[in-house]
Parts: sequence; structure tokens; C-alpha cells
Amino acid sequence: MNLCYILSYLLTAALLSNTPIKACQTEFNCSLNGVCQDNKCICYSGWRGADCGVLNLGPTKDNTINSGVIYPPANAYTSSWGGGVVHHEGQYHLYVSEMFGHCGLATWRTNSFIRHAVSDTVDGIYTPKEVVLGSWAHNAMPWVTPDGNISIWHIGNGTQMLPMKTGCSNGTTPLSKASTTTKDLGAPPPIAHIPYSANPNGPWKMMDLTCKVSPGTLGPCPVDNPTPVSFANRTLIAHRAKGGFGLLIADHWSGPYENILPGQNLTSTNILVPDDEYSCEDGFLFPSQNGSGVHLLCHCNGVNGYPWDDHGRHAYSLDGIQWFWSKERTFPPALIHPDGSNTTHISRQRPQLFFGEDGAPTHLISGIAVASTNRPYPWQAACQELDAVSKPCDLTCTSMQPILS
Repeated sequence: MNLCYILSYLLTAALLSNTPIKACQTEFNCSLNGVCQDNKCICYSGWRGADCGVLNLGPTKDNTINSGVIYPPANAYTSSWGGGVVHHEGQYHLYVSEMFGHCGLATWRTNSFIRHAVSDTVDGIYTPKEVVLGSWAHNAMPWVTPDGNISIWHIGNGTQMLPMKTGCSNGTTPLSKASTTTKDLGAPPPIAHIPYSANPNGPWKMMDLTCKVSPGTLGPCPVDNPTPVSFANRTLIAHRAKGGFGLLIADHWSGPYENILPGQNLTSTNILVPDDEYSCEDGFLFPSQNGSGVHLLCHCNGVNGYPWDDHGRHAYSLDGIQWFWSKERTFPPALIHPDGSNTTHISRQRPQLFFGEDGAPTHLISGIAVASTNRPYPWQAACQELDAVSKPCDLTCTSMQPILS
């Protein structure tokens, strides 16, 4: 490890750590990601920070501006926006959100679909395979169910509800083709079905996903950006809710789901956004390494407007009901490189983790806007506004960054 990288690592840590942390008393003060010894947190593998709330991120493979990209391959000329990886019989399977028609992220509400891609290494460039769920579907999140099936959680229902955008090229969207804003398109439809298969290559079946929409009545789940986890021999899902995240629970992963708190409705907010954040979304639930409690990783924005202040945050709970936020930012918008340099992307969202056999996180997967604030491409001069869905600067990809033990 060279001096440049060490200096960059320390600088990143300083940027992430701007909140004083009190000495710990129990492992709960260590975000359930470590143990408390002599009033100091000793973090589990993959975590660091005074309260073990920061991912111990390492450098990308090389120093190039596109280092860390795992999808799409260079010859695909399209955009993708995050996904998750499942390891099965020596091969790695990525389930990723991709845009039809070589379009960019500005078309995510019309052109997004869920693709399966494969690689022989966890951090290699993934080769596209079949379409798991056609447009419209977004926010691909694979999860191995308690009964051993690979389920693909998402928003949308695989039905083309709005006209698909055309006339795109190279993963970007011409301004004239993307004038409709996402606010004009309304809320995503309720989630009625989840693709699942015992084999990562399919064939894919559809499992009805149900919620208790009223006493004695079951129906599709009116949730946005769901993320599942096994918890206390049941299935817990977090979803985007007003001012934070909602929590639903069921005895089987297909439902029927109800709010984790009796008397609360399906869209109630159970986890409030931290006071020092403007907004948080794109949750990813995962279990504790020591088997005690449950965690939520998400991306947050500290400001209202552009340039965005994308970064990661981490929340944790012992019982799934009372939640606490780690004090420090979990990951920055920048990818660090072996020579100590970094590429700061204008947006980094949709975080998911890949875990080793011991349950420790080994890689952070996220959707990133290719445009950079510190290493700008020449084509960025044409941007009208520097954000992840600005036309024609809406080229996005899916990246992976190693997590150090």
C-alpha cells in the first residue's frame, strides 16, 4: 500500500468523520458492527470508524476514471443503475437495472428493465444474459429466500405502462427525448409479483406478493423500493416512505405483509431520516454478522438541490422496531484508486452489499453517474445541469468497490 493511497484513505476518513463520537459502553454503541472493549469500539471485518458505521472501502483495480465499473460492458453503449450479485456454483450472477434503446437514466420511468449478467469473478465485467423482467421494472435487488430460491425484488411490474423513449445513443438521452419529468409520471404501481427461480439462470416464475390492504382483504403491496431480509424466522421488508422508511413483516417471503407495528398502515414511516440529512432512500437490509439485530444501508442527500451531496448512511436495530443511525457517513460519492487519486461522481446511489461466507461485507455495489466533478469528461460541457438525470449527461453505470477486512 503506497503513501498516496494512505493519504487519500486518511483524507476520505476525515471527510466522512465530522461528528464527535462518545466512548462506547456496549456493542450497541458500535452500531452492532463491533464489540466494545475498554470504552472503544473494535469493529468487525469490513467496518471502521468510532462507532463502526463506516464501510472500510479499498481502492479500485486501477487508476482510470472508469475503474470499478462492472456493468455495462464497454461495447453495450447503454446505461445501468445499480444491482446485486449472487454467487452460485463458482459463478457470479448480477441482476441489474438497465435502460432499453441505449438510453440514459433520464428514461428510468419508461425504459428500465431487469437484466441478468454473469462473470467468473465477483468484480469482473459482467456479460449480459437474459431479461428477467421487461420494462417497466427498476431497482433490481436479488435476495436468496429462506427456501433457497433466488428472488428479484424491484419496483414496477414488467408492463410497459408509458411509451418508451427512443432516439438515444451511447447510453445518453437527447434533451428533446426526455422532457417529461418523473414527477409527471406519478407514483410507481403497487408490487404484485416477484420473479424467482431455484437456478440463477432461470427459468423465472412469478410469486404473488400480497399485503393486508384492509381487514380480511389481501392485495398488491403499495410500497416503493422494497428490500427484504430474514429476521426472527420471518421476512422483514423496508420500503421508501414519507420522511424515511416503512417496515413490513410476514411469516413467508411472499406475504401477506403488515406493518411491523400493530395498528400502523402499510405506508406508515417506521424509520425517520436523520436530522442532519435532507432525504434518504434506496434501502438495503442485511443481518448482523454476530446474528444479533438487523441493519439498513441507504444513500442520503444532505442538501435540497444540485450539486447533490450523495453519500451512504447506516441504521441498525436489535428488535426491528426501534432504530438508530450511526453517526458517520457510511460511504462517500468518490471511488478511490491505487495511486491515491479519486473520481468523485456527481451521484452515487442504490447501494447493495456482497458478503463473504463468514457474513462480512466484501464489496459495495452502487449505481453511479459517470459525469465527475473532479475528473470531467469533455462531453460534460454540454450539460444543462450537473445531476444524474440531466440531459445529455445521464450516462450511468453500475460500480463495485472492494471492502477491506
